[in-house]
Amino acid sequence: MVERHGKAVAAVVGMAHLEEIRRLEQDLRESVLLLARVATDSGARTDLDTAIEALGLNRGELEAELADDRVSALEESPHTIPLAEALSALGRVIYGLEAATEPAVDQVPDWLVHTLVNVVKMPRQEVDRLTPAQAHQVWDAYVSSPRD
Repeated sequence: MVERHGKAVAAVVGMAHLEEIRRLEQDLRESVLLLARVATDSGARTDLDTAIEALGLNRGELEAELADDRVSALEESPHTIPLAEALSALGRVIYGLEAATEPAVDQVPDWLVHTLVNVVKMPRQEVDRLTPAQAHQVWDAYVSSPRD
């Protein structure tokens, strides 16, 4: 602890503790945003086609433009490959490097677990049994349903 005039002005903390503080700060920001959206949600929904028409646009033209943009972006951008594949092609030849393919992470994000427990009021045990897709479906159903 560093003090100036008898008041704490700085502290030395471990990196793990600092990362936890940063993660909690981000979770808090997301929760506040989420709660603000839930609190101000009137329950009214507009489908995409109605919104497109209200803006004076045409869905077919937008889809064609999007398809053209995607094709031109593919032609301009370099091709990406997984790190393990790149090291296999380049690194091993020079340095004898190898990389294992990273396993896919299939868990419900922390913010969604927190939201389902604290906003939707689901029991934690039920949330823990959900797949990420199921958890997103529960949240989508909740935000799409009218509230009093």
